[in-house]
Amino acid sequence: WSYVVKGETLETTSPINFSVLLGVLGVSLLAGRAFCGWMCPVGTLQDLLANLSTSLFPRAGQKRGKFPFNIPFSISKHNDRWLRSLKYLILGIVLLASIRAIYPPLHRICPARGLFSFQSPTPLIWNVLITFAVTSMLNRRLWCKYLCPLGAVLAPFNKISPLRLVSNPDHCSNCQRCDAACPMEIEDLTNHLR
Repeated sequence: WSYVVKGETLETTSPINFSVLLGVLGVSLLAGRAFCGWMCPVGTLQDLLANLSTSLFPRAGQKRGKFPFNIPFSISKHNDRWLRSLKYLILGIVLLASIRAIYPPLHRICPARGLFSFQSPTPLIWNVLITFAVTSMLNRRLWCKYLCPLGAVLAPFNKISPLRLVSNPDHCSNCQRCDAACPMEIEDLTNHLR
């Protein structure tokens, strides 16, 4: 945003950042949320943590124990609807903050930076990573669904991308297993894929 408004890049931002952003936007324009679903390392890590929590906290009736709660848990439809708008609020705050920023506004608290920067984590980033790990185990892809500003940028591409998943009506029995397995908890997924 600073580059658009003032023609200046922020500290730690270089042309390679713009190249990566253009690549991600290109993939998203062609294939919607393919980056989020299949390429983003943060999403992959969240899936691994959610699978770990499923094995650590087996659901009632499974072999290794009985717990009165399900982890990872689902958020109610009502709360899910308004929580999904948080990422747009975060994106707006990041864009506004970047007008006067020297460092990118999420620089100190971005879980992706903390995970993949290969720098010694600060106490703040350790807290962010611990919170990220715990919330990823409690709710599958919580960061992606509710907090990721890049996800907010890529969301409109779902509507216009020419490549998308579709279900084959000859092979779909409408069992709704895909609804239960969807990590993003999309309701009535079978009808969305037609």
